[in-house]
Amino acid sequence: MAIALDEVLRPPRTLILRGRNEALQAWQAELAREFLPDVTVLALPEDAQGLPAPLDKPARPEPVNAWLCQGVTCLAPMPDLVNLKKTLKEKA
Repeated sequence: MAIALDEVLRPPRTLILRGRNEALQAWQAELAREFLPDVTVLALPEDAQGLPAPLDKPARPEPVNAWLCQGVTCLAPMPDLVNLKKTLKEKA
């Protein structure tokens, strides 16, 4: 019950990465070095199909884009890894 209450009061955070395979792997490796205990990171190649609507983020011209979501609310896409890491720390 306590875990359910915590998730209602502070919805879990999900980081959706979408992009080209090589760049996506580099972002994943860099984010793996960060301490993000309350963030689920999902890395999805840009050509992935059949995704559920919350994960089906649109293709963009940048090599990788990240959407930081809390519950069902997502921030605007972030194409810069440095700004993403800064946002992750600020929103913790």
